[in-house]
Amino acid sequence: MSAPRPLPCGADPAALVAQVADRLQPGPAVREHQAGCPHCTATLAQLERLWVLVGELAAERVTAPAAVDAVIMGRVRRAMFLSAAARSFEGLLPRFGRALLVYSGLVPTKEA
Repeated sequence: MSAPRPLPCGADPAALVAQVADRLQPGPAVREHQAGCPHCTATLAQLERLWVLVGELAAERVTAPAAVDAVIMGRVRRAMFLSAAARSFEGLLPRFGRALLVYSGLVPTKEA
């Protein structure tokens, strides 16, 4: 993305956005220029209107649809169940594997 072009008066649009968004106070020379410049005045007024809309959107409470919540919670529960199931069988699986190897004759039995 390329940098925005300066206004016809030479003002940097990014600086004007920062001024509005961050509530920055420009120095006296910049304030004097902005007060008499139709380009800066129009741009600042437009940015103020847009920033009000951004503030309204930021304040709006967003809730996920019930279907999204159900899918996510289902996945969380399934992951928790699988984790618990794996812990339940973790000691059994090595013994089962050894039993298969002994049964197949690949490993001798432990007879003394």
